Amino acid sequence: MRRWVAVMLSVLVLSGSPFSAERVDARNSANAPASMLRYPLIHLDDSVGVDTLVTLTNTGFEPVRVRCFYEDATPRCDGEGVCVPDGMACEGTCQQHFETIEFFVSLTPRQPTGWQVSAGRSEFPVGDGEGPGGSSNLGSRVPPLGRGPFIGALMCYTIGPDQDPIAADVLIGSALVETERDDAAADIAAYDAFGLGSTESGPDADLGLLLGGQDAELAGCPGATSLPFFFDFATLESPAGETSVTTDLVISPCSVDLQGEGTGSASVVQFLIYNEFGQRFSTSRTVDGHFFQPLHTFDTAIPQRSIFAVTTAGTLTGHLTVQHIGGGATTLALERHESMEGSVSTAVYAPSIGRSPLESDLVVLPAAVCLGDCNGDGRVAVNELVTGVGIALQTKPIDVCSSFDRDHNGAVAVPELISGVRNALDGCPSVPQVATVENVAGTVLPNPSDGPEIAYFGTVTANGFVQESIGVDEVGRPIFEQPFGQGFSIVIEVRPGLSGRIGTSAFSEVGALPGLQVILSRSIGDGSVAVCDVGSPREASGGVPAKVPFSFDDTQDLRDAVNDLGCRFDNGNGEPMARGRGFNCTRSDTPGRTDAVSSVGSDIRQFCLPVARGWSFPTGDTVVAARGQDDGGNAGAADEIVVRVVDRGR
Repeated sequence: MRRWVAVMLSVLVLSGSPFSAERVDARNSANAPASMLRYPLIHLDDSVGVDTLVTLTNTGFEPVRVRCFYEDATPRCDGEGVCVPDGMACEGTCQQHFETIEFFVSLTPRQPTGWQVSAGRSEFPVGDGEGPGGSSNLGSRVPPLGRGPFIGALMCYTIGPDQDPIAADVLIGSALVETERDDAAADIAAYDAFGLGSTESGPDADLGLLLGGQDAELAGCPGATSLPFFFDFATLESPAGETSVTTDLVISPCSVDLQGEGTGSASVVQFLIYNEFGQRFSTSRTVDGHFFQPLHTFDTAIPQRSIFAVTTAGTLTGHLTVQHIGGGATTLALERHESMEGSVSTAVYAPSIGRSPLESDLVVLPAAVCLGDCNGDGRVAVNELVTGVGIALQTKPIDVCSSFDRDHNGAVAVPELISGVRNALDGCPSVPQVATVENVAGTVLPNPSDGPEIAYFGTVTANGFVQESIGVDEVGRPIFEQPFGQGFSIVIEVRPGLSGRIGTSAFSEVGALPGLQVILSRSIGDGSVAVCDVGSPREASGGVPAKVPFSFDDTQDLRDAVNDLGCRFDNGNGEPMARGRGFNCTRSDTPGRTDAVSSVGSDIRQFCLPVARGWSFPTGDTVVAARGQDDGGNAGAADEIVVRVVDRGR
């Protein structure tokens, strides 16, 4: 315990000096004071020696009350055994799980505190009236989580006397995940909590907190993050010997239902990777709740064939962009270096923050308990008032009616009894409605499916050589520059998603949505709305209109636009189909052989769109979006690129 106290003090020093608090509206940060803190990873498992130390500091000059929730996302085994740390120990199926554990902490001005997750904390140093201005730590108690296992997150936010969230950008925090090892030094990985500052309007009195977007109450969570990284299984040389590197990625969604229903709607996460040669790899997957996995497990069951593996990427390092579709998330990367002798050293990186999502994230807060309502029936009866008096006189324990304890200090005071009497006479206060993301942000979160994934999306020259992007636009889409609007090809490679199937056609003769669906933000050619008004790829006429609005919402306009462009794809035999295996339109370094660009697995299918004069791209930037659909109608996540045609007159 003495060692933990020493570590806690050092972490508090490293986390920043708690001597000032500055209000900055609509700001998210990993080191500035905020009204809400998110700790993306809380990890506890006594069986493998893992525990977490949490610090929480009030940087302000006034006392502050903080409401916290552990978000337990530890998978549960529906049979004998456990799912953590090894799912193979479960004799049944590992099921997704979510529950919250609530607690409160009162902090005096500029006070830091901390606790070990396994042990919690019940004793705090500042008693009633002993702090500056009569402040104290009364009502503070952090529940112990015991031996675990626990994998999840922690959220804390500032509250007023009625437990409603308030704008008070004074909180900073950190977490330290320690793994004890019998035969080696402990592995310690520390990070700063992610803070969400209040907006100018601040939180209102309903049961929902809107993070980002229109009418935001707190700053939004990141919609995209990026970081440089070592590809998994890269080998590094050092004076101490060789180490092998792997990276675990933590994604903690910011939409969460604290009334017990779990995290927000499942969202799609897209991963865009560039290796040292500028080659682009991508994959996507559905994330439903807290996510904590090694990179090389994202896209395949065979680690060495993952696009995150050094054996596939062909270079030591790469750059990863993580895009969240349907809401924001906080992200951590845990880079683990393992020596030949088995010792492990972990470095934690909080990726650089990109744009916020257009949608708001929604935190559904627990409904307020009617003070004095012991049995939860929505009213306060005379016998319940008698119970409250007994607790105040200490003739009855607080556990018989904890709803009287408004400030969670373990006792019932006269003002709390008066509030109980008022609720008995006037009735319990009505419960405010929870705002929804849909009616506030004007958007509807996507419904991810198990459909195909885009493995590669880019352009190639007329003779089949892959073109590298010149960079990315403001939202992370790679830009492919062309000297002319024709004479190149767009190449899209698709692999099966969780359904295990893909569609192989880019065109439907009956006007349905085909297996590959591609839309444009600007018209190409003459923009003709006639579907498939082409002669042959060499004698083409007519163009393709822009898809307005630019989305894959299933309408007749979408089906027409998709099939109008789709019929121009060519499998090498003049058919709008995927290329046969071994007959791709991209050149390989091996003479006489063509390979898929992504070249990860035999299940990759390549689609090629030669851009001819009849449907040439206009000068400037055109966004091209694509998604796959399997033969069961399951559409996968969309991906986007920018085709930029240089203005020859400039």
